[in-house]
Formats: sequence, structure tokens, C-alpha cells
Amino acid sequence: MLNFQDLSEITNEQIDLLEAVGYTRADELYEVSASSLLAEMKKANALLGVCEELPKEKVVRKWVEAARDEHGISEELQADVVQSEVDELQTSYEDKSDIVQLVMDAPMAEAIPAGVLKQQGASLDDIPEGIVLVEHDHDHHISDEVQELIDKRRAERAAKEKKALAKKEQAKKKQSKKIKKKHKVKLDEPVVEEPTSEQEEAKPVVLNKEVIQNFDDVRENRRRVEPLQAAEAGTSVQTSAKVNEGVDRGSRRYVRGVLHPAAGQFYFASLVIIGLQLSFLGSLCMIPVYFFDREALWPLWIIGSLILFAILWLFSAPKARCQVCRQRQYTPKKCFRHKKAHHVSGIGYMLPTALHALLFHWFRCIFCGTSLRLKK
Repeated sequence: MLNFQDLSEITNEQIDLLEAVGYTRADELYEVSASSLLAEMKKANALLGVCEELPKEKVVRKWVEAARDEHGISEELQADVVQSEVDELQTSYEDKSDIVQLVMDAPMAEAIPAGVLKQQGASLDDIPEGIVLVEHDHDHHISDEVQELIDKRRAERAAKEKKALAKKEQAKKKQSKKIKKKHKVKLDEPVVEEPTSEQEEAKPVVLNKEVIQNFDDVRENRRRVEPLQAAEAGTSVQTSAKVNEGVDRGSRRYVRGVLHPAAGQFYFASLVIIGLQLSFLGSLCMIPVYFFDREALWPLWIIGSLILFAILWLFSAPKARCQVCRQRQYTPKKCFRHKKAHHVSGIGYMLPTALHALLFHWFRCIFCGTSLRLKK
């Protein structure tokens, strides 16, 4: 076995390059020529960059000769092998009559016109697939004599197809003549359509000139649209004259604002919120008294009133709303209050609003500041 180290004038880098090309031993180089091996090494080195300096062709030829000597192959024997392979590729079968006859009898794929398929009523599934012969570079071409025979066969087939088409056209003409004689209709003449009853009844539209008016008539007969009279202000916007009669407009007793539609419910809710807060304060004060004097019953009455007002508050507070912003006036809510709302420091907003509504029959919304009155 011949290794790369046994070759002359070879470096370790060149050995790595030969292994990168695909040769693992030196005795494998007998199958290639020196020029092709050097070309492969150049391509591999361009990609990998293994060798700084490639060997010369003379050196590579020595490597190949050493590999052939290892296998006992001389240059003359190698040339005979190559020539035999070339002869096998260039073999000609034109001299053999059986091969020529086989080619002549082989089916040929030809393009069929679409008109023929339509006339025959055939589909693509009915047509057999043609055999495609792929031509290679080393194939030997057919001689002129064989080509003449093939052209002759094709011409005969084309003539048969023309005759078949001519017969079909004649048959169609005969059939059309029979139809003309049977129905006595001249197919070449254009058909004239008779007018229908709808077309006969259709009449041109005539305008009625009596209805048309000129601009002068329109100006004389036009109607003048009177403007609408202002309606009286409703009770929801304007109070009655008796409510604020003799009251200063800047006074608190001057009833103002939008009329609340549920004044009775708001009055009741105001009373409940006042009673709830007063009973709550009273309960806080009475709890120590109850511990010192357990026989006294009036502290229990105050605590019971707190429970009663709390129940009434649950039912009445949701109905006491602002007519504009629809916010509940007597329900605690974490948000900003309006700066014009009724407020007392240390007491809050709800109790002053309830007292103002009961005393002056109007109040400002805690959240939007709108004035709402409870009297018409």
C-alpha cells in the first residue's frame, strides 16, 4: 500500500489538500490524470486556503505514475482502456438491419391538432402517451437513409388524415342539405323578427303643457311661510310668579334652578339623611350612658332609631338623584365635589344639602353644581 509520505516532493500541506479533494491514500491516484488532479487541487485550495504554494504539474505527474506503478499499470495499457471506453460510446447500429427495423416500427409521438380531437369527439385520456427518446451528447445520429424512411412514413400518415377529414366534411355537407330539404328553410338568409304586441302597444309619451307653469305664475301663486310663534316657557325652566313674589333675587329664599321631577321623594330622602346622621351622633353619645345605667331604656330607643333610619336610607337614597348628571346626592362617593355645592367644614356635603333643600326648596347638586328646585 502506497502512502502519501512515500511520494517524492510532497509536503504536509499538500497531503491535507489531497485528503480534502477526496483521496485518502496515494495508490488511489492511478485513476486520474495529472492535469485533472492539479485542477481539483486548485479548486479546493481556493476554497480552503490550505497550501501557500501548489505543486507543479511535473510533480503531480510523478505522483500519478508512482500510483500506477504500484498497481502495475503502464501508460500504454491506460491509453488502451481509455480508447476502448470511447469506442463503446461511439458504437453505430446503422449497419444492423434489425435495429433499423426496430426504430421504424417504434411508435412516434406527434402533435394532434385541436380540431381533429374536436371532430373525433376524443378526450385526452383516450390518447396513449408517446415515448420520448432523450438524446445524449454521445448518441450517434441517424443516417440519411433512415431519416428518409421516417419522413416517408410521416407523409403517408398525414395523407391518410387529410382524406379522413375530407370525407367527414362531405358527410356534413350532405347532412345539411337533407335538413334544408326537409324543413324548407334557407339557412343563409337572415331571420327578420316580427314586432311583438308590447312594441305595437308602446306609444310615445306626450307632455301635458297645461301643467307647466312659467316663473311669473309661480311668483304670484307662491305662499308665504309664517314664522313660528315662541312658545311659553315650561314649568321646568321658569318658576311661577307666586313662588318668588317679593323675594330678593340674591337671597337664599329665592327658588331657582331646574324643576326636580320627584320633589316628594327628594324631600323624604332629605329627612331620612338628617335623621340618620342625628341618630348616629346620638348613638355614639348614648353608648357610654348605657354602660353606667343599664336600666335606662331611652338609649336603646336612640340606637333603634339609627337602625330604622339606616333601613329607610337604603330605600330612599338611590331615588334622590340630580336631574342633570344623574348622581345620587345622599350616597357616599369618592370623587371631587363641585365648588358651588353646599358644604360645611367638619360636617360634609350631604347634611347641608338636605337642610338647604328642606328650608329653601332648592339645592345645588353636590357633583355638577346645577341648581335644582323642588317647587313649581
